Amino acid sequence: FLFCLILISQNLISQEIFQWRGENRDGIYNETDLLKEWPADGPELLWSTRELGKGYSSATVTDDAIFISGMKDSSDYLTKLSLEGEQIWQIKYGGSWYKSFPDTRGTPTYENGKIYLISGNGTLAKIDSEKGSIDWSFNAFEKYKGAYGEWGICESLLLVDDKVIYTPGG
Repeated sequence: FLFCLILISQNLISQEIFQWRGENRDGIYNETDLLKEWPADGPELLWSTRELGKGYSSATVTDDAIFISGMKDSSDYLTKLSLEGEQIWQIKYGGSWYKSFPDTRGTPTYENGKIYLISGNGTLAKIDSEKGSIDWSFNAFEKYKGAYGEWGICESLLLVDDKVIYTPGG
């Protein structure tokens, strides 16, 4: 009985990570009841927005929110939307890449109420997903003496244990 109780409690406190290309970063989603073929006019548009900024980022969708980054002026912003498309908050987290093909690139990674992402110029940030406030941030490329590639910074951070993994380049 005690062993079963321990197993059940471990499942209750497990943390789910929402990130680029899904749970295992392999693009495989085990959804059910999907359409076998699209309607002639495509799927019904439920909502749209133009308030996110420009960029190449993918959205990170959790059970109750959508997180996506976009560039406005020369800065990268993270926006939290409800599943119905209503903007909850938007926060500037770093500078955008401004040379070849400027715009935001990094997809947010979500774990346990926190968002981790890196801006186009190398600012690494941890953002509280409820408050929309920055817990910490720093220019990782300056700190770790990275080197920009032709396209600036374009990646989605990987979380392993208590580590945030990214590529400083060079």
